[in-house]
Amino acid sequence: MKKQIVATFVMLAAVFTQGIAQTGILRGKITDKTTGEELVGAAIVVDGTTTGTITNFMGDYQMPPLEAGTYNIRVQYISYEPIVKEGVVITADGETVLDFQLGTAEMDLDEVKVVAKANRESENFLMLEQKNAAVAVESVGAAQLSSQGVSDAAGAVTKVSGIAKQEGGQSLNVRGLGDRYNTTTYNGLPLPSNNAELKNIDLGLFSTDIISHINIEKTYSAPLYGDFGGANINIVSKRLNGESFLTLSVKGQQNSSLFGLDNFYYTDGPNKSGFYSLDLPNIEAIDNNEAYGFQNSWNPVKGNTVPAIGLGLSGGKSFELSEVAKLNTFFTLSFDNDRVYTERIERVVNAGGNAWDDLEGDEYSYETQSSGLLNLNYSRPNTEIYFNSLMMNSSEQTLTTMEGHIRDVNDDPEIPGLKRRGDFLRNFVLVNQLLGEHKINESLSLDWGVSYNHVWNSVPDRIENTYLFYYEDSNQGELDTEAVGRNYRYSQDFKDNELAANFAFNKTFGEGINDDSEYRSKLTLGYSGKFKLRNFENYQFNHQVLDIGTMVDIDNVDDYFNEENFVNGLFRIDTPTAGDINGEQKYGESYEGKVQINAGFLMYEYNVSPKFLILAGVRGDNIFQEMKTRSRQNITGRTETTEFKEFKVLPSLSMKYATSAKTNLRLAASQTYTLPQLQEMPFIAFLGLTDVIWGNPWLKPSTVYNADLKWEFFPKNGEMFSATVFGKYIQEPINKFTIAGTFNEFVNANTGDAAHVYGLELDAKKDLFNFSTDTKIRKVFVSGNLTLMSSETDIDAEKIRTETNYNFNANFNEETSELQGAAPMLANLTLGYSQKWDENNKTISAATVYNYTSDRLYSIGHSNMGNQIDQAVNTLDLVVKTKFNRFGIDVSAKNVLNPEIKRVQENSDADYVVRQFKRGSTFSVSLKYNF
Repeated sequence: MKKQIVATFVMLAAVFTQGIAQTGILRGKITDKTTGEELVGAAIVVDGTTTGTITNFMGDYQMPPLEAGTYNIRVQYISYEPIVKEGVVITADGETVLDFQLGTAEMDLDEVKVVAKANRESENFLMLEQKNAAVAVESVGAAQLSSQGVSDAAGAVTKVSGIAKQEGGQSLNVRGLGDRYNTTTYNGLPLPSNNAELKNIDLGLFSTDIISHINIEKTYSAPLYGDFGGANINIVSKRLNGESFLTLSVKGQQNSSLFGLDNFYYTDGPNKSGFYSLDLPNIEAIDNNEAYGFQNSWNPVKGNTVPAIGLGLSGGKSFELSEVAKLNTFFTLSFDNDRVYTERIERVVNAGGNAWDDLEGDEYSYETQSSGLLNLNYSRPNTEIYFNSLMMNSSEQTLTTMEGHIRDVNDDPEIPGLKRRGDFLRNFVLVNQLLGEHKINESLSLDWGVSYNHVWNSVPDRIENTYLFYYEDSNQGELDTEAVGRNYRYSQDFKDNELAANFAFNKTFGEGINDDSEYRSKLTLGYSGKFKLRNFENYQFNHQVLDIGTMVDIDNVDDYFNEENFVNGLFRIDTPTAGDINGEQKYGESYEGKVQINAGFLMYEYNVSPKFLILAGVRGDNIFQEMKTRSRQNITGRTETTEFKEFKVLPSLSMKYATSAKTNLRLAASQTYTLPQLQEMPFIAFLGLTDVIWGNPWLKPSTVYNADLKWEFFPKNGEMFSATVFGKYIQEPINKFTIAGTFNEFVNANTGDAAHVYGLELDAKKDLFNFSTDTKIRKVFVSGNLTLMSSETDIDAEKIRTETNYNFNANFNEETSELQGAAPMLANLTLGYSQKWDENNKTISAATVYNYTSDRLYSIGHSNMGNQIDQAVNTLDLVVKTKFNRFGIDVSAKNVLNPEIKRVQENSDADYVVRQFKRGSTFSVSLKYNF
């Protein structure tokens, strides 16, 4: 497989040096006749054909290679008069430059038909699509991402109103609803999660190098998967759209937390590339005290603090297979890494305000991200076929050392203990897709897609030591001997295999209600299916010290935990089991999760008048979810099986009324559902540094009712204002709460009968100043959004106790609560400047990007132990991007304010900080060269 991949990329790189015989090149730029501003997304076609292209972000275009001859060239764009230039001569192996200046026209934006392939990376074109769409959708294109210095999809979607990212984590909250309520798709097909604890994939894996644009659909329609509540986030892969190219980029970056730091520390074993795996030691040999068998050291490894280096290579080329058929190819390869040093506070506070754990210390984190994308597009009249293959590998390596009072280790708060954890997490994701679009006849078309996704998530060798006493002067600590599980090594592995398919027939009826409308109504009949199989297993090797008072150098633990001392009986290893199954000892814990969803949907679009459109749909989801668990909680060794089967009928309705040529009023309502996630269902305890999260096999699905009312106004090209009022009602909501009688042990449960959330979203994009001349284009622009929300959920302790067979006890101090993860206020603001000159071959842009997320609920408390709240966060990014002919230089400063990331516990007497850290500011410089 590796040889095939290498051969493919070698072939692609080789063809960039080859010419195409007997053809010529037509290129140029399209600008506004009055202002000189470039027009992004203007269509340039050979008149009377579908051969053409779209201008890029710079207003430049290059037609696909044309055979030598004479052509009539047509240009058209929204709100501008079309132009046709006749008798344009194309010579073999020659290049013709043809520029156009368009004058504005008094016409509806709907009147322009773009017959060439649209460049959906363009912000202006995406805004046109947003205006014309039958359902409300918000899009972020590659051009906007570039201007704001956004490096990945996670950063992109947080620029959209109503979306916030959990600080220090990867999950998103949309309109007050957490990860479980959202869905993520790639070119319309579902994506698996790379994290066992979450439903959705980490959007930080998707670098902007592989993104054309991202659609965020906050209102539901029948073709979307029904496990929906907050939004469907659809990432559209980048494809070749225009002339062939090859780009090399190099980036250097450094985090401010490393300034003045002499050394950086890693765990032993993992390499700097992030492609690392490790086989388990011989468990039977360890269990029989025959051999120790661990390859990696317990000791930290010293490294340097040199700046991180990132590399990228991307390219594309188009091949004319015949007079009517074409093959577009695009690829990208990238590697990035980052180092961060953090001073952390971690506390466990009881109802009386006493800290059971009161720890402060250091964390060294090293992250890598590698990705590769191959996109092939076969195109001919009435047929488009796409093949996408995407590989992503990410890793996170952390070494955390925390000193202070540990209640379970020592009752005396004046005597410091110490905890150290070394961890390495690797995520490998492989996505393969085949998609097609076919126009069967004038009124019938077929869209389809199939995918196979594979995820491998591995924690090969986590280590943790706990010391009863720590003596800083000598760097010595007394190993904890009182309990099993204080000094351990841990391994975790899960694999997801997922198949998915979408098919949709579209049939149009009747003539358009005006000359430019293609149909009066459209019927869509479709099927979608998703079939997931997950296998999870973990192993823990508890090292129990047998001699009380054993002292070790905390930076040389191997001097004690080694082969010789193990064989000599100075310590023993307890390998927790899930009991005997059919006479065979089963080590560790495991679960097997299965999800099967078969769905059919019907959607009908009807244009009541030139201004009024109705879109009604219904979807039927046949759901089967099964969980087989082997857990230490089940000491008999049996594999427990839980499952549920349901058939959900999901109606949806959307209406759009164009109150003017530039203004829409939209109304949408729907019913959806939310499934419990696989990781939440096995009766297994998942251990954090100072907390424990339990699985709950008694979870039930939630039913979600959604409603939206939206007003949107498009005053001119590139500008938009909108206001949205939304509301959601949820039956059987799922929330995380603190288990009564415990400290920092959490579980997700159906905490009440119902919950609701409602709010207001305001969006604006506006050009403030335009200083354009005949030779330069200069402008200052602003974009921003504001979201205000209110949420409330019932919380019923007796409901939780009875529905979980009294395995989980709750003792709430209130009858209602905010929804977990809901932030009452979100805000984004971008102020930018751009200048282009020398026929757009030289550009400079600068942007200041601000984000605010208010306080939000992390978990519901109990008794006098109050709720845990993630406090408000302000972030600020500064970005400057330049291009000088073939060279580009980008400079950025991210997280300039470097705010405290703080979580507090709101007890009845006071608020107590239970988690606190800073992420540091990241400064980077990127160099690009276009061959």
